[in-house]
Amino acid sequence: MPSFFLFFVLVTFLCWPCLAVYVAKDQFKSWYPEFGPTFEAIVEGNCSAEYERYLTIPRENATIDWFTGGGNTNRLAQPVANCILGNTSEFIMSNMAAAAVVLGLMPTILATIGNSVEETSTLCVIGQRPLIALLVAAGSPAIHPIRSFEYMNPMKLVKSRRYRLRTKRSSVPLRRVALAIEFLAAIAAIINTYTLCNQLGVMVVSMLAPQLTYLEFLWSIIGISSHVSAAASVWARTRITRGMTRREYIKQVLLRQFTPIGDKDWTKAVIDEDETYFSMALSYFTSLLGTCHLIYGSMLFSSLVFISATDSLKIMARYMASAMVSRFILMYELFWLRDILGERKGLFPRNDSIELTQPTEVLEHGGKIYHRSTASSGAFET
Repeated sequence: MPSFFLFFVLVTFLCWPCLAVYVAKDQFKSWYPEFGPTFEAIVEGNCSAEYERYLTIPRENATIDWFTGGGNTNRLAQPVANCILGNTSEFIMSNMAAAAVVLGLMPTILATIGNSVEETSTLCVIGQRPLIALLVAAGSPAIHPIRSFEYMNPMKLVKSRRYRLRTKRSSVPLRRVALAIEFLAAIAAIINTYTLCNQLGVMVVSMLAPQLTYLEFLWSIIGISSHVSAAASVWARTRITRGMTRREYIKQVLLRQFTPIGDKDWTKAVIDEDETYFSMALSYFTSLLGTCHLIYGSMLFSSLVFISATDSLKIMARYMASAMVSRFILMYELFWLRDILGERKGLFPRNDSIELTQPTEVLEHGGKIYHRSTASSGAFET
């Protein structure tokens, strides 16, 4: 019952913006600044009758203008949008077309600078940071789709490389301050992203569905779902080897979300190299979600009207800011994850054995990632 309740709360939290804005009639009241006065004057002078019907008539009682693209679902918003476009100059229409090109490319551009599902799943499962992984996924919803049935190998993200930056371990107080800054920055990125979603829902109109104001929220939720699905795929290959159940392991991990994790706090677990049918199905589902997310985002943002090219660049800049902040947080966490896991010179030598010198080293053997070794001495044959 508690697990079902938590799942219900999570789904409600994610879907509540969509449910809340569905019943509201907040469109055509506020506009983006460059052409806002023009559209406001058109609504007041040329489209006042359509706008009055939009505000006062129930949807089921409104007439449908089939010849101009009206339908059962958009019978209220479509006449207003069509009237405004019919009274807009060709210059403004061309400017809005340029904005549509910029916004249509935005999901692909954001995917190149945002976080990949493989990185967030590594932080969530191996890094034992599901909360911060969820926050950075929500702050940067655009994702780069992975290929179908592509094998996700989190070891390559934490394995030592000669070219990777290395630094000295910071003190616990400094890590606490850094963790607090991470959470504040992640929350700020989320607020910026979902404020943009709300503004786009009411200040512009999508030609895909003029009556709906939650389409941008839906795009963000699909992106978060892809990250969750990828993490579940890696989690399906995880075995707990410390004499505890999965529920106890999850509880232990969740209790440490606001505490810097050190060597002594690391919980031992094993990531199997061999895929299971369930993990493979989740990986394919993640690929499908990522592809649908990119297609849907490109269609959605390229269909937006009543926004200028200049305003569209400001929107892209804000989305990019959230993506860059989330990216920086994720890379910082993965950077320290390599350090915590013992990623130093000599831990992964090229010979046939690896000397165990610390009880908290992480080794790769037989396609498995050991979060904590129980051996105190000797050689580990690879």
